Order: sequence, then structure tokens, then C-alpha cells
Amino acid sequence: MVIVIDAKIPFQILGQACDNASNNDTMLSALEALNPESMSGVHTRVRCICHILNLVVKVSSQRI
Repeated sequence: MVIVIDAKIPFQILGQACDNASNNDTMLSALEALNPESMSGVHTRVRCICHILNLVVKVSSQRI
């Protein structure tokens, strides 16, 4: 987190594209805590459509 703070990254983030892992929620909450006025945090998360489609295909192929 020291590198993130030194580079002022929390002040430059508008949104995040992540997969569906819960550890990404933890990371985004931590970034939001560093700069509460920024447009970062869990509410600006964009889930990766490729990851979602991959999960759908995996589940669908198991049912065939």
C-alpha cells in the first residue's frame, strides 16, 4: 500500500475492472479508505464480462 499512496494512485482511479473474486472487494474498500472523496471503491467496480461468460460456459457445459 505504500507504493499506492506514494504514487497518489487513489486520487487517479475512476473505476476498476475486476473478476468476481471477493478479495477484489477488500482491495477496493482499502483504496476507498485511503481517499474517501475519490471515485473509487466497491460502488465503481465493473465486473469483467469475459470472466462472467467463462463461468456461464463452464456451468452450461457441465450440464450437457
